[in-house]
Amino acid sequence: MNTPSSAHETADRILHVAEQLFAQHGYDGVSISAVAQHAGVSKANVFHHFQSKEALYQAVLQRAGHASQELVDDLADNGQPLYEQLARFTRNQIHALYANADLTRLIQREMLEHGQRRGPELGERIYGPHFARLVDHLQAAQQRGEMRSGIDPALVAVMLIAGNVFHHHNADLLRHLPGVDFADDPERFARQACDILLHGIVQPPPEAREP
Repeated sequence: MNTPSSAHETADRILHVAEQLFAQHGYDGVSISAVAQHAGVSKANVFHHFQSKEALYQAVLQRAGHASQELVDDLADNGQPLYEQLARFTRNQIHALYANADLTRLIQREMLEHGQRRGPELGERIYGPHFARLVDHLQAAQQRGEMRSGIDPALVAVMLIAGNVFHHHNADLLRHLPGVDFADDPERFARQACDILLHGIVQPPPEAREP
């Protein structure tokens, strides 16, 4: 008879295998039989933990939400300046993308192949609550005067995330572009991209500079 701990370990192993297979082959290309075989369990055992293939898939997607939640939880105001908070957020986020490469690849596949169908679910149920908390954090900083007025906090949140996602999805391309020396150093990329976003790139004209 399985103990609660061994049952939890089995469910976690099934989820891990399913995450890999869904990322490689997509939802339609994965069967419960394949998940069971790669996890070293029976089909009945898979269905014991997850009522259907869709339920298993939903549980895999929920892992993406948990990773996102941890990133936003770490943003809790600890007295640091906004710049330091957001710099830490972008560094942690890019590490999470690479540490959870199968899950990141799965989300990319979903948006490329089934964006209209999965987009509402991912946006509203999986990522939405945590994205809203990030936006709220930026809005609060804006109200305190730590961020320029007139800037859309939701757009800032998207830009903080987008550069890291692009790096992860295109590292194999980036390392072959002239002048790019950060393809294999994601943390440096995240740090510099955050610095550019928060401080800008254009020097003011000489007459506008402070003496």
